[in-house]
Parts: sequence; C-alpha cells; structure tokens
Amino acid sequence: MKNDQANVACAISTDAMDQLEGSSRTPPAQREQQFLRLRDRDRGARRAEIPRRRTGGQSPRRDPARD
Repeated sequence: MKNDQANVACAISTDAMDQLEGSSRTPPAQREQQFLRLRDRDRGARRAEIPRRRTGGQSPRRDPARD
C-alpha cells in the first residue's frame, strides 16, 4: 500500500480473507486468486467512495467516520 509516496507494509490473514468471502478453509493453491479478487473488490469500492467524499466536502484521504 502507499500513503502519499511512502510504501506501507500490510497483511491479511487467511481467516480474514475467508470471512470476507463467506468461505471456509480455501485451499492454499487458491489463495492468490482469492487475494486478487478481494484486492480488486476493495479498489473498486475505494474508487467509488472518493467522488462521494469530494462532493461532500471531505478530503479523499481522511474519513472522519473512521477516525
């Protein structure tokens, strides 16, 4: 991930990925595809959220509801 220009290390557990997809014990051979699906879903949600924040007068980098 990036915060401005700085790289920020991040991780997600296999249990968390399974919970997000509503699955259980995804086989190791399918983990990369699962991660890519979740990453793409998250990126799409963030892209949709940024214009809403801008029209609401909030900065796209800060969400007061999450502070």
